[in-house]
Amino acid sequence: MKARKILISSLGVNENHSVSHCKTAKSMWDTLENLHEGTDDVKQSKINTLIQQYELFQMEDGESISSIQMRFTHIVNKLQDLGKVISNKDCTNKILRCITRDWQPKVTTIKKSQNFNILDITTLFGKLKEHEHEIIRLPSSDKDLKKK
Repeated sequence: MKARKILISSLGVNENHSVSHCKTAKSMWDTLENLHEGTDDVKQSKINTLIQQYELFQMEDGESISSIQMRFTHIVNKLQDLGKVISNKDCTNKILRCITRDWQPKVTTIKKSQNFNILDITTLFGKLKEHEHEIIRLPSSDKDLKKK
C-alpha cells in the first residue's frame, strides 16, 4: 500500500488517471511501463527500426561532426533506453566507417593510434571536431598568406 501511495504522489495528472484503477503497486508499475515503453512487441519493433537506422547510418555531404554526433547519439541512446546496448568499440568503428572520403586520412591516423581499441566515442568525436576546426581554419590562412 505504501509503494502504491509513493507512485501516485510522483505521477502527473495524465499518468495518475491511467493507473487510478490499479489495486497494487505492481499493476501500476506494469501499466506505466506499457504506457511509456509499449508492449514487448512494440519495444521489439522500435529496436528493429533503430537497429536499421544504426546499420544504415552515414555521414551526409557537408554535414558537420556535431550534427553527426547528435544524430548518432540519439539512435544509440534510444537503443540503450530499450535495453539494446551497443558497445563503445562497435560505435567507434561504425563512426569511422560511415564518414565521407574526405575524412579518410584522419580515420587512418586514428585507427593507427596505439589506443584505438580503447578509444571512447566522446573522445573520438572530440578528435574529429578538432580536425574539422583545422580544416575550416586552414583555407582562410592560405588566403591570408597569398595576400602578403
